[in-house]
Amino acid sequence: MTMTRKAIDELKQLRGATVKYFGETVTLPNTVDDLEIDTINILEDMEEYELDWYDFAYYTEDEDGNEIEVDIFEGCETGEEILDVLEEYGYIEDTYFAADNSFNWSAPVSNDFDFKLYKDFVSGGIFVDFSVHRFGDVRGNYTDSVIYHFDSIVEFDELLLNCNKYVQIGNYEVVVDIFNDGFEVYDEGGNYILTSYGDYDDIVEAIKEAEAA
Repeated sequence: MTMTRKAIDELKQLRGATVKYFGETVTLPNTVDDLEIDTINILEDMEEYELDWYDFAYYTEDEDGNEIEVDIFEGCETGEEILDVLEEYGYIEDTYFAADNSFNWSAPVSNDFDFKLYKDFVSGGIFVDFSVHRFGDVRGNYTDSVIYHFDSIVEFDELLLNCNKYVQIGNYEVVVDIFNDGFEVYDEGGNYILTSYGDYDDIVEAIKEAEAA
């Protein structure tokens, strides 16, 4: 089982679960709101980019002088351990060059996510240290981090953008953009109408006001 799949299973188990939050017992949502992007879907799309030891094999010789491949990640059970190995073999430096959290831009996602980007000094591209907020205070309580490899920041951003949702409200299409805390509304002809920063009812009301104007 991949580390990504473990994170997905963990989030699925939390759907509708009863948990303790600041000393109070609460029940987490069992479904994802129409105007939210399911973070589980993001992880499912990212799974194919999770590090595969074969792509980062280290070549050495056995006692007979035969070249063999070594799994440099053998024994690694956490993202932190994988990062340590990548640093040891010169793939990354000990500090990331960029980081962010979806909470910082109020991303319309079911679970906020945190990521750190490391430059790949050996094969090019970037490594992404990615974890997902489980529930409660966004400053803590995240899934174990998973390490991914992308050819570029653009490829990583495009994967996230491909998770956008398009919701139909009457004759209008509402764009749920992972990088936008507002919801853009377009008519049947694809013409931009408005941007709403509220919930579903607020969008409906904004559309009515636009039609009456």
